[in-house]
Amino acid sequence: MMTLKRKGFTLVELLVVVSIIALLVAILLPAVSAARDTARVNGSKSNSAQVFKVHRIYDTEHGHYWTGCPSGLAATKIGGTPAYAAGVNVEAALRAWQNNVANSGWADTEYGVQWGEGSDGSDFAGSAWAGALVTEFNIPYTWEGSLTTGPNAPCLGTFRFPNTFTVSRRVNGPYNDIFFAPKDEVVLDWLRELDCFDDANQLCAGIGDEIDLGQGGWQNYYGSNDGYLWGMASSYCLSPASMFNPAVFANGQWQDPMTMSNGFRSPSSAQARYPSLKTFLCEHHHLQNNNFAGSQDWPDSGRGMWMNPRVAGMWHYDGVAPYLFNGHWDSNPVVTMQDGSTHVKGVAEARRGDGLVQGEDGQGLWNRNTADGNAGYFMEYSRYGQPDLTTSFHTHTNNGIQGRDFVGE
Repeated sequence: MMTLKRKGFTLVELLVVVSIIALLVAILLPAVSAARDTARVNGSKSNSAQVFKVHRIYDTEHGHYWTGCPSGLAATKIGGTPAYAAGVNVEAALRAWQNNVANSGWADTEYGVQWGEGSDGSDFAGSAWAGALVTEFNIPYTWEGSLTTGPNAPCLGTFRFPNTFTVSRRVNGPYNDIFFAPKDEVVLDWLRELDCFDDANQLCAGIGDEIDLGQGGWQNYYGSNDGYLWGMASSYCLSPASMFNPAVFANGQWQDPMTMSNGFRSPSSAQARYPSLKTFLCEHHHLQNNNFAGSQDWPDSGRGMWMNPRVAGMWHYDGVAPYLFNGHWDSNPVVTMQDGSTHVKGVAEARRGDGLVQGEDGQGLWNRNTADGNAGYFMEYSRYGQPDLTTSFHTHTNNGIQGRDFVGE
């Protein structure tokens, strides 16, 4: 008796095959995702290390780090009296400095934030520098309620602009790509919409073409709801604490740079007492361990990063306001230390170290006595809105460049 040869698979066999495929996918997807995440973190580390090298070249040439600010700004004479003795604010000091420079017949071309060489080939066309007299483009950091602040923009400054031509030209820049972390998708998408990466000969300033970047243009645009400093020119930020004279943050007691003759004198890398423990550069946004899924209060922006509802109208990128690097216990940004080593480390480790040092001398690792108060660097906008949950490591380091953000092993 002949038997018919079976063709195809039974339903059970198909289900088994589908189940095996599903199992393999379930096993492989996390591995692929982890590999992709590792690659992006390594990309950020590489970028951060390159930015560090660029700034160290400037330090080697000048004997101090770039800040965009004249070292003797607070000592500028106003009617024969130094600004620091006259009790004037930094804007008045900048104006007096500019007048003194103009009257002396020379200009300091290493001063301020410069973003591009300009279409007409001149050094300052399409750039922002002293002529704009916008405080946040000319000094490292602003403290609300102090003499060193802008009219309405505290906690800003050139520490957010590590990618200026002044520095990048040291290695024949610009290099747009190295100034942005691969995970900083909100910022990258926003900048691409502005055609920010289309011109290889221009640094990406994070501001649209419709804004005049010439001298005076920033003044005209100042205070508007978009542009200006709402968009950041890099995924990374320099440490403000290592951009001022260390005496500004000395021994747990903060002193306004505008009240010191040499408060704006930026330090050199050689002044770092703990080079492997003091940060130089840090990812500005919370990009690592950013797991806020399932929260209705912090809905997914849909663009790779979580929205911070507490900063509506501030630092927004097409309506998305990311959390900052110090906004959550789990935040572990990519950081480059003063010795050039690059790591993923952050809030939890910094908090532990701060607690240990407080036990030793009562001061801690970060300075709580600045004009920003105990909340420090925008900690009121943290994940929970409670300043005691986070830390101002990197930005408010006690003793500035001579201090440390971590205690090590």
